[in-house]
Amino acid sequence: MNTSHESYHLRRRSLTHRSLLTALLLAAGVSLTLAQTSPAGKLTGADIGAAGGSTQDLGNGAYTLTGGGISAFNNAGDEVHFASESVTGDFDRMVKIKSIAGGTSDRDRGGIMVRESTDPLSRNIQLVASGGTTDNVELWTRADPAANYGLAGRSYPGVAANLPNQWLRLRRNGNYFAAYVSTNGTNWSLISERYDTAMPRQVLVGLFAGSASEDGTSKATVEFQNYGQVPATGTTAPTLLSAGTLDKNIVGVKFSGPLASSSVSSNKFTVSGATVTGATLGIEGDSVYLNVSGLTADTFTVTVNGVTDSAGNAVAANASVTGKAMKGYKAVDIGVFSGGSDTAPRVSGDDPIVRGQSVAVAGGDKAEVEIIAGGSNIWNSGDNEHYIYTEKTGDFDVQVEVVRLDRAPNTGTYGHSGLQVRELLYVPGAEFTADGTKVRNIMNTTYAEGNQARTAITIWRDVATTGGYGNGAPVGSGTADANGIIGRWGRLRAADASGAPLDGTSPSASRWLRLKRTGDMFTSYWSYDGVTWTESAEDDQHTLALPAKVLVGFAEMSDTAGIIGGGNNQPWMYTVAHIRNFGDFGAAASPDITLGITRNGTQVTLTWNGTGTLEQTSTLPGTWTAVPGATSGYSVQASGQATFFRIHQ
Repeated sequence: MNTSHESYHLRRRSLTHRSLLTALLLAAGVSLTLAQTSPAGKLTGADIGAAGGSTQDLGNGAYTLTGGGISAFNNAGDEVHFASESVTGDFDRMVKIKSIAGGTSDRDRGGIMVRESTDPLSRNIQLVASGGTTDNVELWTRADPAANYGLAGRSYPGVAANLPNQWLRLRRNGNYFAAYVSTNGTNWSLISERYDTAMPRQVLVGLFAGSASEDGTSKATVEFQNYGQVPATGTTAPTLLSAGTLDKNIVGVKFSGPLASSSVSSNKFTVSGATVTGATLGIEGDSVYLNVSGLTADTFTVTVNGVTDSAGNAVAANASVTGKAMKGYKAVDIGVFSGGSDTAPRVSGDDPIVRGQSVAVAGGDKAEVEIIAGGSNIWNSGDNEHYIYTEKTGDFDVQVEVVRLDRAPNTGTYGHSGLQVRELLYVPGAEFTADGTKVRNIMNTTYAEGNQARTAITIWRDVATTGGYGNGAPVGSGTADANGIIGRWGRLRAADASGAPLDGTSPSASRWLRLKRTGDMFTSYWSYDGVTWTESAEDDQHTLALPAKVLVGFAEMSDTAGIIGGGNNQPWMYTVAHIRNFGDFGAAASPDITLGITRNGTQVTLTWNGTGTLEQTSTLPGTWTAVPGATSGYSVQASGQATFFRIHQ
């Protein structure tokens, strides 16, 4: 290679889920690196709820913060010292924690926080590294001033072993927040996600330190280095992948990478046969939800102009894609509604109180859908859920790939979602009542992040109105498939606070569910790749004499029945799911995979779409190893030694 700007693209079509794409040999070789931290705004310190804190600005992104407090996550109001800058819109901040010391509490802690204000009861999201016996990294949120704290995802132990190199990163795209850990500030592992519809566009972002003691005298001192923006690198723009619609009122548009929310507006999109009236960034920052009017066709064209990523790279001018409707499908909330329907305004006591939303970002036979759902439970007290469904008559075999399933804040750990077959939406004559939701049904379901014990379990209600649920044996997420892979979420497989992957996990793994009807017999299957399927336990082959015509679809709820801290069914108690390959059983849909590599001087940037894993080897043939934490837009530096790269999916 010479030092001029060069670009390479390799494409494939109709690959099976386990196939490989050998991507590129960089003749000059590479060694992984990341540009220096870009400066952020100066941080201004302030005590929140606890006096006596301090901020020392040591320059070049280095700060030492001291903070006290009585409670680590005080539901009555925060008690920390917070040094912040005002940020509007998207951001991507990282910091290295050198030490956590000085306090006497097992919750001496520090990290990155985003807040609506300095009010002790402000909405906030905080990526926390705790010292002492707690010794973990967690993502916590106060979703509303009236809400108690809730853990987003799970805990990652081992901070003490990583110091003085415990790196944290918190990124925002629209309403999507992503938390990462690292030990070198280069290779990042995603550990938690949160979609927050209430957080304002203008927020306070910065660092915090706090302790926790009965008398409030304990103070923790946290040394931070390299606080700043994660550089927006790369010169390859996101590509337009797909479009779909479920109701012809919202069209979902999917891209190969995150977009800058400031570039997303209704005038950047056209939909054939319709008028675009609004545009909102989706649940992961790489999709856009278009409000449309006048759409009647099942097939349509979406054209995009002027949309960029955070580095300013624009999607190709006049990029277009053919979108399809999920023909025959509907989405409803099932539950208890005082207004007499799920479309009436929701009021206190309704369940779900959160209005569900399903947006298809790819339609047709193997749909991809992004979902927001509330609902107290799908269990003995009733089916309070969001449901995407169609009618089927006779035998069938359906599948779904669950890519992401968040635990709703402040809720229990039994939030679950999966394939559900219902006799009806409600018992006739008892619509919108608790007993009326108790129709005969069977479900093959998986559990939200935060409950790692269950990959799949079959549950059923044999008796309408008065009957409770029966269930088969759960398939544990530690259960290995035929390829030896165990079932952690592929995008959240870090074993600890270093970000190192848990042994036996795969970055391309999802929770795949399948439910087959043969007469009155229903059989459940599970998979981690959508290719190798395993029949669930013998008692999960369940006989249920349902009529020939039934409702078949995907159901989701947030488990507010298992709520933490009292109260029930509040507006911030919603869960988020991302599903793909939803429809009749068959080979997984395989979109074109594009790998792009650009070089500018000695800096090389690798970008790709899809869910493949970047792997490397120094020889061919050779042993391929995953590049830890590598995501599209990954930067490397030419070093003089040949290295081969490929995408493994």
